[in-house]
Amino acid sequence: MASAAVACGLRSQLHQIAEESDLSFIYFDAHDDLDSPDVNENGYLDAMGLSMLRGESWKTLMRSVPGFEDKGFNYSDRFLYCGLRDQSSVQRQRVIDAGMHSIWGGETENKTDFAPKLKAALEKSSYNPALVHLDLDVLDDSYGKVNDYPSPGGLFADDLVECMELVPRLSGPRSLTVCSFDPDAGDGDKIAKIAVRAILAFVKSLLRERALRRDLVASAGR
Repeated sequence: MASAAVACGLRSQLHQIAEESDLSFIYFDAHDDLDSPDVNENGYLDAMGLSMLRGESWKTLMRSVPGFEDKGFNYSDRFLYCGLRDQSSVQRQRVIDAGMHSIWGGETENKTDFAPKLKAALEKSSYNPALVHLDLDVLDDSYGKVNDYPSPGGLFADDLVECMELVPRLSGPRSLTVCSFDPDAGDGDKIAKIAVRAILAFVKSLLRERALRRDLVASAGR
């Protein structure tokens, strides 16, 4: 849901600096967040953020959000999931029908090579400008509980670090949202250390690509 709000803000900003509104999404998450109220089984609002951005659900509420402009986002060929896996067959089909691309997780015997597949996907299509979303439950459940929704077949720590380093090299990030981490769920210190490694890899890659000014990073850390 946090990324839904960020997307509206980015769209508004992009309109101000250029006539560019085709925001792309690079979405590290075990869950698709694309439920509409018609298919959602538990009433969990956070599972509906992307259907709200799409203009599919909660339409009156979304018209009150600055930057939404009564026009839903088009995800077709502008959306890339990485690590998506904890879904019903209905949820999976909705992702496919929306024209969203995915590097699927969930394989436990034949582990997915996430970084090479992400590299190929980013080289094949343009994701610029892009909102980058990192839900830490994209990590494999062997690390313990990130939140109340762990699942097998996810990214290992080195997978995530390598993927986060790739994103600034091969796309045009405009934001990074890190979310859905409950440090009291059981393995907070372990998960936090992995998250810090991944965020550092992302920021260092931004600096190498000259997509971020070093003096701004230094001032933000004061």
